[in-house]
Amino acid sequence: ERKLGEISAKEKSTKKLLKKNEEILKEIKEIKMDKMAQTFAKMKAASAANVLSEMDIEEAASILSSLKPATIGTILSKMDAQKASELTLILAK
Repeated sequence: ERKLGEISAKEKSTKKLLKKNEEILKEIKEIKMDKMAQTFAKMKAASAANVLSEMDIEEAASILSSLKPATIGTILSKMDAQKASELTLILAK
């Protein structure tokens, strides 16, 4: 019984640590995305479109989603129509 209690306590402690780590990782990811979005917001639309076109579609959509709608529209208008269409579908979800 004592061993079972110790194991249970360690399991709870481990779960708390995992949850805290996940929260910290989420915060770090949000901070990185915010900085990335600021960078893309400052870029010329054509340059941003070129860079985003070469990125993984999900990552590109994530960056775009953190920008202002007018900026998104300007960047998408400078992209290849197929890529812009794919990104638009992901952003619409």
